[in-house]
Amino acid sequence: RSVLKHCRYENDSNSKISGKAQDSWQTSAETLERGSGDCEDTSILLADWLISRGFDARVVIGETEAFQGHAWCVVRIEDDVYL
Repeated sequence: RSVLKHCRYENDSNSKISGKAQDSWQTSAETLERGSGDCEDTSILLADWLISRGFDARVVIGETEAFQGHAWCVVRIEDDVYL
């Protein structure tokens, strides 16, 4: 909730170089400063936040059922894994 409270979703498709949409990855600091980011930006921010608090967290890159690129955060707490 803390990440969601401080960061709104914003698709990279608005960022264009030579007329083509560009996917750019932000650092956690950049995402916090901008207050926005897409799925990998917010996943990186959340993973960094969790890691800084001692959790075993990772960013995962994959595809949705519709074969669209996506990123999410995975965290292990004791023997349980949460997406």
